[in-house]
Amino acid sequence: VWGISRFNDSQKTWTMIACAVIGIAISMYSLLCREILEANVVQTFRLWIWLFYFILGSNMDKFTRFIQKYLSLRMHIFLAVIMTVLNIAWQEYISCLLWSTLGETRIYAEYYYDNVFEMMWIICIFSALLRVSLSEKLVTWIKWFVPLSLGIYIVHPIILRYVMQLIGNKLIWQSVLVWFLTIVISTIFTWLIAHTHLKNFLMKI
Repeated sequence: VWGISRFNDSQKTWTMIACAVIGIAISMYSLLCREILEANVVQTFRLWIWLFYFILGSNMDKFTRFIQKYLSLRMHIFLAVIMTVLNIAWQEYISCLLWSTLGETRIYAEYYYDNVFEMMWIICIFSALLRVSLSEKLVTWIKWFVPLSLGIYIVHPIILRYVMQLIGNKLIWQSVLVWFLTIVISTIFTWLIAHTHLKNFLMKI
């Protein structure tokens, strides 16, 4: 990450494109061969995904300015909603397709991070959010929450496991409740850790 941060704009752009191409190629291979290739690499070491999104985040304002030239804010939000629906439908279809081949193997959301529809959806969502005027109260909440995000990401798998065992996830309401409780409990747990000496190990890269 430190090395990428020292790249100039051109180097960052080409690195992002290269990572996107690698990810899309792997995603297409998984689809065509009905084999989750990403599952063969531990999530932590899927560097092509993390580098792509890391650089994408630093360039999101450029995507926003580009889209702003051609779409009004209302049309941009409408497109974000449509992309959300299409992305969910696509992932559901692919999950069922792979599920029928892989039997009882679990298909996690992380297997879609390098999918082209996921990339387009994230660009559309975040560029739209950057165009929306936020109230001062909401900005205050965001500034409080953002520093906790890394800690939440680290602890949430453990909490998710126990919440799923307690509630289950076979029905839609169960899945929604599991998601909500996992976020809330992870946030509280991370906030408590932030007030101890462990914050230096959990809260920072």
